Amino acid sequence: QQQQQQQQALAMNLPFLASHALPEGTGDEQARQRALAEAAWGSELVCACVTMLLLVKSCSERSLTPFEVSASLDTALATLRPRAEQNMGAFRAVEQSIAFIKSQLSFHTVQGAGDDKALYM
Repeated sequence: QQQQQQQQALAMNLPFLASHALPEGTGDEQARQRALAEAAWGSELVCACVTMLLLVKSCSERSLTPFEVSASLDTALATLRPRAEQNMGAFRAVEQSIAFIKSQLSFHTVQGAGDDKALYM
């Protein structure tokens, strides 16, 4: 459902983003298509970042096993992987931050587990 909402938001904003990236009437349709693709990718990246934030919030509010937390965040992190090699340094920093968040959420889950709840590690 979140992915469908992301796609709807992208579809609504894409014409606006593309028109500001390279207005019609410039005569270079190939450049316009590249600008449109870059605008789409930028919009997808923003949606993926917001999704990651909402997922962290959701994981902190729900009673999930450490495995579920890790798998969910790893899946969301994969959507943030950069296309350009020069952005891998920033991505590695994000990976480290997500690893810290996973450890904190897993610790929180284990600490919150009662005698009637099985622990999964």
